[in-house]
Amino acid sequence: MTPYRTAAGYGEAEYEDKRSRFIGHIKPVTSENEAKAFIDEMRRTYADATHNVFAYVLRDGNILRWSDDGEPGGTSGQPTL
Repeated sequence: MTPYRTAAGYGEAEYEDKRSRFIGHIKPVTSENEAKAFIDEMRRTYADATHNVFAYVLRDGNILRWSDDGEPGGTSGQPTL
């Protein structure tokens, strides 16, 4: 198995650029259901956001998912990986 980096724990960061606010959250998960639950939690927390972009990789099962959530294709979710 090829080693890769993963989050050691929960983290968040915020960045502002050209009057746009970008808020990032990261959390280690062990299943796709856990990843989806975290994404749903963030969507509820930031329900007023214009876009809620996500990306995740699960080593077990080789699962790789992302969403641009209305941004131009390939500009948000995939680069997040």
